Amino acid sequence: MKIPLNDLNSENNFLKKEMENLFSEVIEKSNFIGGPELIEFEKEFANYCEKKYCVGVSSGSTALYVSLKCLGIGKGDEVILPVNTFIATATAVSLTGAKPIFVDVGEDCLIDIHKIKEKISNKTKALIPVHLYGNVCEMDLIKKLASDYNLKIIEDCAQAHGSKENGKRVPIYGTGCFSFYPSKNLGSIGDAGCIVTDNENLTRKIRSFINHGRSEKYLHSEEGFNFRLDNLKAGILKLKLDFLDDWLLKKNKLAENYNELGIDTPRKRDSVFHSYHLYVLKTRFRNELKKYLKDNDVIAGIHYPIPLHLQPAFEHLSYKEGDFPMAEKLSKKIISLPIYPLMENFKQVKIKKLIRNFFKNKQ
Repeated sequence: MKIPLNDLNSENNFLKKEMENLFSEVIEKSNFIGGPELIEFEKEFANYCEKKYCVGVSSGSTALYVSLKCLGIGKGDEVILPVNTFIATATAVSLTGAKPIFVDVGEDCLIDIHKIKEKISNKTKALIPVHLYGNVCEMDLIKKLASDYNLKIIEDCAQAHGSKENGKRVPIYGTGCFSFYPSKNLGSIGDAGCIVTDNENLTRKIRSFINHGRSEKYLHSEEGFNFRLDNLKAGILKLKLDFLDDWLLKKNKLAENYNELGIDTPRKRDSVFHSYHLYVLKTRFRNELKKYLKDNDVIAGIHYPIPLHLQPAFEHLSYKEGDFPMAEKLSKKIISLPIYPLMENFKQVKIKKLIRNFFKNKQ
């Protein structure tokens, strides 16, 4: 039996009856766009994140792009973000006309707060801390930097649904962008995302922009586009949200079990509740371990094998190998192990046994 990195079937089978009832109801009423499921989900997820507003959008990538646009980021501006993240964090900046400015990461794989200040210029308009893997950036220090230099904060929470710092869920200070890609801790049936904020004016701008800049039917006060979240996808998210906290506790237990291996992992501060979108190990034998696991029917992942500054898409930024040494080092060591909330115990027992056997000859 193969053990996948993430098993979506386990969640879907668990909620199969409820999902089928939802499909039937939406189809029967033909509430495909802007229906009650979307409205209810936005309200419930805003409450979950302890924010006033939530706007559903078509993807996590869309959430980042729309947030930047509606905060006035554009041509001639610079936005600071970590170099170790999914490419959407950076391309969202580029597509506004602004320039992404990369910062190296620490051993925890999160943006190195001590290296942000040197990247700030008179063109810098915003910071995008990325709560990678479900861990949480040091937001108090980032907030102070943002305040000192009058910068906007957009928190990339795509992998951090339910993550907390000092008991407060992300986003901690800024506008938060979430992805509901199917493999996320809270995932839908296809691409989906949202933006959460306490800013009423920003919310109004976002709702207009994602609906073709519409202020009322067939009256468009600005140029926008269709970045809406479908009603059916929102309904699925509303169903799963009721189980999210329980699933996160289950993933934390799985992470504790993996910790018994005694292998280096990205550091988590004591003040952080980690949601473990991914459970990541760091080892110089990464490639060998990944192959060994695959040969034994266990699928592991790498998040991410190529830092953004070395991606062909960003050649025009003129970065070179060696510019971000920590991210480059980590990209050769990190490996993501299978972890999902309804994972059977025997599967993790097998994975741990395989890893112990692998490292017996690597001391």
